Amino acid sequence: MDHDPTDIAEIILPLLNVDRPMTNGDKNPSEPQQVQLWISSASEKNTFCYDKTIELFEQSVINPNNTFFFGFDYRIPVLTGLLSKTYLNELKTSSTFDSLGFAKEYMSRFVGTSEDAWFDFNKLESARKINNPETVANFSRESDRDCFYILSTDLARKGCQSVCTVLKVYPTNETFRIKLVNIYILGVTESEKDFTRQVIEQKRLIAQYNPKACVIDINGVGAPFGDLMIKESYDDKTGITYPPYGFMNRDEYLANQPRGC
Repeated sequence: MDHDPTDIAEIILPLLNVDRPMTNGDKNPSEPQQVQLWISSASEKNTFCYDKTIELFEQSVINPNNTFFFGFDYRIPVLTGLLSKTYLNELKTSSTFDSLGFAKEYMSRFVGTSEDAWFDFNKLESARKINNPETVANFSRESDRDCFYILSTDLARKGCQSVCTVLKVYPTNETFRIKLVNIYILGVTESEKDFTRQVIEQKRLIAQYNPKACVIDINGVGAPFGDLMIKESYDDKTGITYPPYGFMNRDEYLANQPRGC
């Protein structure tokens, strides 16, 4: 159960208002006063516990002389023999053990939302499944005759994931009907998050779906990604060399990218 932030601010913390004297009644100028020790396990996001964790982490960066912050996951108790590695692997592979519960209890990760949130995170998570995803361009049905694909990529470099969404577009008389047919993570592991590797994966998806356009957010952190897209890319894992792909709406690339790409 999460703490009430009002109770913490108005009842608990005021107990620290008065400096602690020594036994003779004098104040020790070298003794730290108003010392706070916060201990918590991981729970849901959008809770006071989560907000306080972020606050203390930020304070440890901004003011490291006065704030110390640390955390650990299951690897420490496994290393010291307090937790059985075999038991842990059984939990991880159990179909009846909630993955979000494992993330909170054993990986010290805040997940989802609080019980008071306006939407049900578990229902939202269960809906994030694609039935019959398409892994390559598919025009086998009569209704697919005039359709085309669009790739939409949101980039990340550290701490987050780059996501490429594959959309299948069906033109109608006056509008377009769009169907989500697949979602890919570019750079699944930390060693693959380098933009050189992510660009190769992006070009591989372009080759698979032959999209009419590929929309990429190259603003900010994504700028180096755009620089690599207009160059050839060699995939040392498959031996395939992918061609450069140019931009249609960025003047700084139109002037420098190879003609015809």
